[in-house]
Amino acid sequence: MAQAGVFLTAAGNLLKQFADVCNKYEGDLNDLEGLFYKMGNPALGTRDLHFDQSVSEVENWRPATAEGAK
Repeated sequence: MAQAGVFLTAAGNLLKQFADVCNKYEGDLNDLEGLFYKMGNPALGTRDLHFDQSVSEVENWRPATAEGAK
């Protein structure tokens, strides 16, 4: 019984830490969605960011580091 209590306490603490991290960054995620979606709502569609067509062409992108080239 004691071992089960210790296990459940440790599992509960782990879940609480995970929930705290999720809650901490939830606002940042919402801000990021607001950059790409109208009013931050994906159901309303994407924003027109007025990118030049050449931005989306893969051959224009280069890795920032040697590791990225692999």
